[in-house]
Amino acid sequence: MQGFRHKAAVALLKGLVLAAPVVPATAPAADAVEPVIARIESVDVPARTIRADGVDYSLSGRAVLTLPPKKRLGLSDLKPGMRVELMPAKAGATVVNRVVLLPD
Repeated sequence: MQGFRHKAAVALLKGLVLAAPVVPATAPAADAVEPVIARIESVDVPARTIRADGVDYSLSGRAVLTLPPKKRLGLSDLKPGMRVELMPAKAGATVVNRVVLLPD
């Protein structure tokens, strides 16, 4: 009796292992994140926020600020009137992962 249970358990495990790749690993399609091009109205360095085109954007903890091609900037380098490209963390979100300073 014990041998039969063992063989049945092994067969079940083999079946699960073999069937696992057959099951499609589909994840729900995420909305595409589109960059936002805006003109800065104000910058709050201590709060890590940028107000641009009437919307308050907050910078994520790992946000990167750059000047093309690859020069890094600090938040205090941004001034009202500058044009920027803001890359939200998620579609429709106001938390930003990347800010790129654009030429006027």
